[in-house]
Amino acid sequence: MELENIKQHTKIAKFWAWFLKNEPLLYYGTEHPSNRMGIIEKISLQLKDLNKFLVFELSPIREGEYKEFIISADGIKEAFSTVLQVIKYAPKHKNWRFTAFRPRMESDDLSISTGLIDFSYNDLFFRYVLTDKEFGVELNIRNFKYTEWEKNALFVLLDSLVGEYDAVTEIDWLEWVVLDEQEEEELFPFVELRKLVDERKEKRA
Repeated sequence: MELENIKQHTKIAKFWAWFLKNEPLLYYGTEHPSNRMGIIEKISLQLKDLNKFLVFELSPIREGEYKEFIISADGIKEAFSTVLQVIKYAPKHKNWRFTAFRPRMESDDLSISTGLIDFSYNDLFFRYVLTDKEFGVELNIRNFKYTEWEKNALFVLLDSLVGEYDAVTEIDWLEWVVLDEQEEEELFPFVELRKLVDERKEKRA
């Protein structure tokens, strides 16, 4: 094993040791808004030590009394291998489900609304190029201003539609443009992108 890999495996082992040591706080503490942000910052610092691109999501405690911990590469392909390694060595624990990458959500109607952005699937349309060698997508976005906040939100919506892994590995290039309302009828609704991704995967399998 190369020295760099040994160092990375050591870091991953230390991360999970830290996680288990603090498990009760991570499990219960994030249920309380007053504690949540401080705990999230601690987890983020630990993950950034493994790879600067890693981000994560924590679910509430589920009905079966477990919490889901999703580790994401934030759409950065170079960080995918780190995500897979971290999840590979995740401990078995009755309180937790550990997931690699933002998963696909089967809903056809999702939205992100904050004080800075307000996007839903219904605000997104696309046209595409699909050949044997590439699959490219031009996203047409209603009221798009090209801000980083908007781009981050759009990546989250894309990951929610097709899953983070497929969004990066199946779509070869992605462009952003402002939606021209007069062209809307000539474009595909955003939710139809899921079917195209799945058909491409099946064809290449």
